[in-house]
Amino acid sequence: MYNNIFQVSTEPFTSDRLATAIEVLYFANLPLSDVRSVEDRAYALQDFKKWMKTNKYGNCDSNRFILKTEAPELYFKEQYLEFLRAAIKLVVLPKEDFIRENGSLHNLMYDLESSYERVLNTYVMVDSDEPITMDAFIRTALLDTPYYFGSVFECRFG
Repeated sequence: MYNNIFQVSTEPFTSDRLATAIEVLYFANLPLSDVRSVEDRAYALQDFKKWMKTNKYGNCDSNRFILKTEAPELYFKEQYLEFLRAAIKLVVLPKEDFIRENGSLHNLMYDLESSYERVLNTYVMVDSDEPITMDAFIRTALLDTPYYFGSVFECRFG
């Protein structure tokens, strides 16, 4: 399964600022086994725009998108509830399970971490920085600010 990496910037891209698949593969601090430019960039962008519109996260056109002020709240609504459910399970862990580790503590901690940040998801590179998860991007993005699309890659973890 491939995940997309969208290079974005608050400034329009010039050809010398576009990242290459080699740069992503070798400089990303991610366990990637394969990175390549998407075969159909227009389709990948169309899919991103559809996702933005369907979820009411913001506005998109052919070159850029703008996250609305309420985008983080909408984006994390269900994920936050999942995080709370995972946290409650961890809080009520019996002391015996904590003392005599039988795998349940590790599973609960994994569930909590996974509910906070979904790592097998879409990634975003701001300018030429290291790719970050969409969750991390939504948490740190400038709202009501245009982000321009640059390179679009597909990657495989492994």
